[in-house]
Amino acid sequence: MLFNHAAAYDDAGFDDKAVAIFEQMIREFPEEKEEVLAYIREMNHGGGKANKYFAETISSTPTAFEMATAYPNPFNATTKISYVLPESGQISTIIFNTLGQKVRTLVDGVKGAGKHEILWDGFDDFGNAASSGLYLARFVTDSKTQTVKIALVH
Repeated sequence: MLFNHAAAYDDAGFDDKAVAIFEQMIREFPEEKEEVLAYIREMNHGGGKANKYFAETISSTPTAFEMATAYPNPFNATTKISYVLPESGQISTIIFNTLGQKVRTLVDGVKGAGKHEILWDGFDDFGNAASSGLYLARFVTDSKTQTVKIALVH
C-alpha cells in the first residue's frame, strides 16, 4: 500500500512526499529494502523525478558502519550522536567516563540499516546530571566497535 501511495505522490508531482515515503519504507522495513529498490528502479523507466532522485540517493547505501562525531561537541544541554549501519543488527551505545565506568546506556537493541541519531542529555542511567568533563561514547555492533570523545561543559 505504501508503494502505491508513494507512486501516486510522484505521479502527481509531489516529489518530496514520495521520497519521504520511500525512505520511511526502507527504515521501517529493512528486510524489504531490495524489493523497494527494485520497484523504484522499475518506476524510474516511467520518468518520475522523485523516483530518479531516490534511486540515486539510495543506491549509495552505506556498505560499512559509519559514525559521525557528536554535535555540538563540547555540549551543555544535549548532544546529537549520529551513526550509519549498512544492515540491520544488534547495536549498543554506552557512555563511559574517563575512568571506564558506565554512565548511561543510550541504545541496546536491534536497529535497521541506515542513518540513526541519538540524543544524550548529560544525565546518567539514574537521572543524575553528569559532571563536566570528557566522556566516551562506545558503539558496538556485531562486527565493529568504535569510540567517540564527547565533552560536557556546565
